[in-house]
Amino acid sequence: MKIMAGTNLTRTCPYHKIVHLDPSGRFQVTDRCTSPSEMVTLSWFQLPPIQEYFYGRYHSTYKPLPPFMEGCRDGLTQQQPIGLIYPYPGTKIYLPFDRDQKQTRTIWKATHRDPKATLYWHLDEVFLARTTGEHAIEVMASPGSHRLILVDDNGESLTTNIYIVGIEK
Repeated sequence: MKIMAGTNLTRTCPYHKIVHLDPSGRFQVTDRCTSPSEMVTLSWFQLPPIQEYFYGRYHSTYKPLPPFMEGCRDGLTQQQPIGLIYPYPGTKIYLPFDRDQKQTRTIWKATHRDPKATLYWHLDEVFLARTTGEHAIEVMASPGSHRLILVDDNGESLTTNIYIVGIEK
């Protein structure tokens, strides 16, 4: 049997990963907290945080990964749990004036894999807000480059640079 050229160049799906769950299927586990013989091993469809946010809203069958069982996550590195929906990297933000000649604000939005997570928003190392549930804040910032840092309860963080082009009248 002859194999056609190029057909052996297949890659594994980047959105499916092998996970180990406790017997109830409610928690992810490792050999630190559960005997390997008791683990349930599955292939799990998992999207990056921003894609998960949008895809999950329109696909009721999508299931986010269960949380780690207490004591199982210690020392593990995980995929980035925070996603910045807006402004995304490379965005240039214009701040126009409204009808009353008042400077408008922008709405910045983020998502977290854990729906119960708290995010702490910092702009240029100045605390802006704390959000839970729907992570959206209203921001008024001066023109120029800014550094946005989002930190969750577990110390996971996301840092990006934001550029505000200016104020248009």
